[in-house]
Amino acid sequence: MQRWWVVAATAALALAASACPGDGGRGGSVAPTTTSTTPPLTAPTLTTRPGTTGALATLTVTDLRLVNSEESDNGFRVFLESADGATEVSVTLTGNVPSPNRTILVCPAVALETRVRAPGCVTPAGGDTAMVPHLPDYRGVEVIQVGVAGSGPGANTTTIGEITVAFPAATRSVRMRLPALAAGDAGGRPTFRLSPAGAGSYRASAQWTPAGANSGEAELTLTTAAATVSQARGGPGTSVNGNLPAPSADASFRFRNAGTTPLLGVVLSIQFP
Repeated sequence: MQRWWVVAATAALALAASACPGDGGRGGSVAPTTTSTTPPLTAPTLTTRPGTTGALATLTVTDLRLVNSEESDNGFRVFLESADGATEVSVTLTGNVPSPNRTILVCPAVALETRVRAPGCVTPAGGDTAMVPHLPDYRGVEVIQVGVAGSGPGANTTTIGEITVAFPAATRSVRMRLPALAAGDAGGRPTFRLSPAGAGSYRASAQWTPAGANSGEAELTLTTAAATVSQARGGPGTSVNGNLPAPSADASFRFRNAGTTPLLGVVLSIQFP
């Protein structure tokens, strides 16, 4: 696999977005919802932070729809709890990556909720692995579309088949900032999995910026290949909990815009066991 090093620095982009009015007859804001499953939720076990090494973990993201960020910040950013001494993390994009790739950038992340210019951005080809600078200067990774990919009305959006981020995990907790999600199926159903899988408690919560009087509505689901483990639907602050007594390699969280207005600045916090 090809290693990609520092090749360019991208300009910071202003955070600006607009949303469609209306609440679809729901009468305003939607209250947060929490749903858990049986057996009762148990407290997750956090990995103790090691000195300089950690067990390698891989975060896999599928069905993530990037939106052109030339005029607004629609980047995907993830903050990782890496072991001390982890100077790099690896990122691989597969499926629907433009060729040649001039618009999908992989960068180190300085801040979670705001795009901040950082050196070290690369434009990897599909299937290639980018080694992204990490600790002590950066906390995570950004994947962002800058410019149009192709032509026509769909050129402003790219749905990456799969994004994988491998890192030496100090804990199995991740925080992600998602691109703007259009209402319904147009926003996609981004899904998140951490391997190797663990047994025990899974939990996730979502916050976002309300669009006027309508706070929006999201659906969070914990699934395995066999069944839906737990699901929650509501406004900002919605959270979902689930307990798996044995490791399930395909245990994943799925996020969906279940309302009638775009969801802006979504921050998703997930604790994997």
